[in-house]
Amino acid sequence: MKEIIGIVQIKREFVDSKSEGLYAHLVLESGEVYILYRPNVLAVDDFYFHDFDGKQVKVLGEIEERLGYLCVEEIVTL
Repeated sequence: MKEIIGIVQIKREFVDSKSEGLYAHLVLESGEVYILYRPNVLAVDDFYFHDFDGKQVKVLGEIEERLGYLCVEEIVTL
């Protein structure tokens, strides 16, 4: 598990496709961006992350570098 700090941004992605919807992104100070998701929950339209939109957070989870996803085990506002 890694502990990562960044800002959550909710954005509409994959417009005009079957995967279109709102996705939570974690933007790191370095400029890296990961799409957030929870275990056993699809990343698209997971409103759990909407309360964190625009806020700096600390995330505990596993990064999937190849896909650019971050599986969130815990998230807290800083």
